[in-house]
Amino acid sequence: MELSNGVLIHYATAQQQAADLTVSLTKRQLLGLLVVGQSDGIDMSGDASVLTKLVNLTDAPDPDFAVVTA
Repeated sequence: MELSNGVLIHYATAQQQAADLTVSLTKRQLLGLLVVGQSDGIDMSGDASVLTKLVNLTDAPDPDFAVVTA
């Protein structure tokens, strides 16, 4: 994966490299993690500091963001 200019991009590859962290969560848990940093009930195996680094790269959501403009 590549994180560049605020976009996370996944590339298919034949290379088998172990993940630093594996996370299993529901959509509701993902939203809670991104909005308020709540990780209750999220199944993690590996280095949990990786998740903290990723969450710290996200911006706070803008409730006034115009998805559709006229």
